[in-house]
Amino acid sequence: MANKLRSGFGTRISFFSFQDIITAVTGILILVTLILTLYLDPTPPATEAERELKRSLTAALAELARVTAANQQHQTNLSLLATAPSPERLQADLRELQSQLATQSNRLARVAERLAARQADVTKRAELLGLAGLRERLDQLQEALNEHSRTNESLIAEIQQMEREHQDLEARIQALNREHKLWLIPDTTPGGKEPVLVTVAGTGLACQRFNETTNRMQFSAEEAEGGLSRGFRLWNPERDYLVFYVRPSGIDLFLRCQELAKRAGFQVGYDAVEEDRQLVFSRPTPP
Repeated sequence: MANKLRSGFGTRISFFSFQDIITAVTGILILVTLILTLYLDPTPPATEAERELKRSLTAALAELARVTAANQQHQTNLSLLATAPSPERLQADLRELQSQLATQSNRLARVAERLAARQADVTKRAELLGLAGLRERLDQLQEALNEHSRTNESLIAEIQQMEREHQDLEARIQALNREHKLWLIPDTTPGGKEPVLVTVAGTGLACQRFNETTNRMQFSAEEAEGGLSRGFRLWNPERDYLVFYVRPSGIDLFLRCQELAKRAGFQVGYDAVEEDRQLVFSRPTPP
């Protein structure tokens, strides 16, 4: 349908100015309303009576909550009491339990009597089967154990005595060492190798087994290597090992003799000693 306002037969009418006015007035009214709301106080000041009434109301509500909780607890207790058995039923149950307890006590007493009788019977049979002899054997074994303990104590006393003698021996060795003698006591472990002492100096070398001062072999510096090689025939690498004590003047000779001993398959140990220190390769004699 054609718009008559926009036909070519009349003057055109525009509502844009009217709409602008309405929009402007509406905006102004909204702005005034917002400004007025900023100055409004929605909560008028409460009076003292109102505050007192509010406190009373809060206390009343708290008391009401407490009373409600107590009432609920009472209701629960009443429900439990309603479902609980009667006192007559409880008395009957109690009498029944007491009767059962008395019955069990009587049974236990009878079982104890039977066990005592059986124990007496077992004792008689054990005596007939020779248990008394076993008890005597047990007493003998206990006595042997006590005797063994006393033997161990005596062995411990002997070991302590040997330790004291060993300490005295070491003290005598230290005293002799202070006399410009060096006592060499090897560790003679059973089944181990035996040491052969080789003292090397610039003038020659000397070979000796432990506690064999009469079989001491001495060689001059010129004959040292040959004499040591001949000594290898008397010793066994599986049973003996060589311990070189080297004086400052015999270092060169020691190096050559050490090489000979290693080629011969001997285990070699060495240590240094002063030029004028006397070596004693035997146990010290008691004073």
